[in-house]
Amino acid sequence: MSSDWIDSPDEDEVYAAPVYWKDDKTYVPKGSRAHWSEVEEGVFSQFYSSGAKLPSGTYRCVMRPDHGICLQKVESKSDELILLPDNVSGNLISEARRFWLAGDEFRKRGFLHKRGFLLMGPAGCGKTCIINQVADYVLNELGGLVLLVTEPARAELALAALRQVEPERAVLAVMEDIDSMLGDEQEERLLSFLDGKTQIDHVLFIATTNYPERLDPRFLSRPSRFDRVEVIQAPGAEVRRAYLERRASDLPADELDRWVEASDGFSIAHLKELILAVKCLGADLNETAERLKDGLKQKHTSENFTRPRMGFARNGR
Repeated sequence: MSSDWIDSPDEDEVYAAPVYWKDDKTYVPKGSRAHWSEVEEGVFSQFYSSGAKLPSGTYRCVMRPDHGICLQKVESKSDELILLPDNVSGNLISEARRFWLAGDEFRKRGFLHKRGFLLMGPAGCGKTCIINQVADYVLNELGGLVLLVTEPARAELALAALRQVEPERAVLAVMEDIDSMLGDEQEERLLSFLDGKTQIDHVLFIATTNYPERLDPRFLSRPSRFDRVEVIQAPGAEVRRAYLERRASDLPADELDRWVEASDGFSIAHLKELILAVKCLGADLNETAERLKDGLKQKHTSENFTRPRMGFARNGR
């Protein structure tokens, strides 16, 4: 390793990049202030040249052999956003917006401007919808960045590198299915990412899980990692009605009542399938509702599969 590289930058100096990660250490070269450079289409690294801000958008962390940790822009499409009349979801989205406006208050009291939400609940009940609402605000109202986190160690390095160039940029760090990141010593890396030695400022962390029992209590019961831990349940009748009014606006009032009743117990994902099957594909409402309810009751395991009657099965196998 050349003497021009160091593994722990001094706080009083400004270092440029590219940033290299080796043997669990970060190496950066001494130099002038770093800037973002597009090293290939949609992939940004820190360099001596190119002084523009990182384009607002959604990114994931990638490793490039010749540039180290980079941020790769992700072009994603989702369904049209709908703000539903659900108290828990509405409160979380409102709090996220208030958080971005409260930076001065955090600093005045000596706190880092960071916060964490952990959303728990069954699949399809609206956790991703909440994230999409907050992300839309960060991207379109604040001109900020959304970071999709799958490897906490890389994300921690990427955020540290980002702060060398853009110390005040609003960042939403998203960790969907956080329980899937555990194992192979990832738990300690995840804890470090949330409130370890780097202590990144101006960040809102949002994580989701369908299996809270897989999480260590250190994630569930300590504010400053996750300050708000909320259960997102299947939508009630008022929320189902609001969703159906928006997505199936051609339903007359009496039909809408029938759909709300038929969809009792459905998640947002089930409501979407109900509309697609009936309105787009011509299926019967009652038959589709019963099919979806049967799916909610069934526990799918390979033991329930019958032996195939055709195809490649031979000798009774």
